[in-house]
Amino acid sequence: MESKDKELVNLHRTFFWQSEKFIKSERWDDLDALYETLPADHMHVHDAVNMGILYFDPDIRRGFKMDKENIGEVFNAELMNRVDPENYQRNVQFAVDFMTRDNKQEIGVMFQHMNMSPDPDADLEWYVSFMKYSENAKGLFTLDFKIRFLDKYQNKFMKLIALDEFVHNNMNKFQELTAREVEVMTLLAKGLSNQEIADQLSIARFTVDTHRKNIMNKLEIKRFVDLIRFAEAFDLV
Repeated sequence: MESKDKELVNLHRTFFWQSEKFIKSERWDDLDALYETLPADHMHVHDAVNMGILYFDPDIRRGFKMDKENIGEVFNAELMNRVDPENYQRNVQFAVDFMTRDNKQEIGVMFQHMNMSPDPDADLEWYVSFMKYSENAKGLFTLDFKIRFLDKYQNKFMKLIALDEFVHNNMNKFQELTAREVEVMTLLAKGLSNQEIADQLSIARFTVDTHRKNIMNKLEIKRFVDLIRFAEAFDLV
C-alpha cells in the first residue's frame, strides 16, 4: 500500500476512534446528535450477539421509511435487494469473527458494496466502513464513508480489499506474536540484519535468531517475502 493510502486509512481510523468516544448512550437522540457532527455518510449500530440492527442514522431512516418499531423488519426486507450478495456474505463473516475475538480495542475495517440511497433501484456504491464494539451504544458501532470516483481508482481499492481480507484471515496468527517479536519483525522488514537488530536492541545475536524463528513458526510462513507482506499488512513499515 502506498504511503498516502496508509495515511488516508489511518486518518479515518483515528477519526473513527475519537468519534466512538463521544457516544453518550444507546438512546437514539444521543446517537442522532453525534451523527449530525460527523462527516461520515452513514452511521449504524448492530447487536453484538445476533448482528441484528439496533440503530440507523436519520438519513437512512428517512430514505427507508423506517422508525424504531419497524427498523429490523424494514432492514431485513430491503437488505438483499441493496447489496452485492458475495460482498455482503464476506462482510457478515468478517463481522462475526471480529466480535468473536472480543477485543474491545480493535477497530475493524471492511469495504461494502451497497445502495443506501432512498431509491431502491439506484446503483450499488462502494463504502469503506470502520467498526468497533461500543459499551455505551451497546453494540457494534459503525461509520460508513462513501468511496467516490471508484471507476478511476478501482484497481487501487481492489488491492485494499485484498489487503483487508489478508489482515482478517491472519489476525489470530499475528496476535500470537509477543511485543518483542513484533519489534524484531518490524526491524527485519526495514532491512536490518540479525546482528544489526541485536546491536540496536542490546540483545544477543542468538536471541534475535530465536525470535526470527518463532515469528516464522507462529505466522506459518517460510519465506522472508511473506514476513514482509505481514509487516506491510499490519502497518509495521
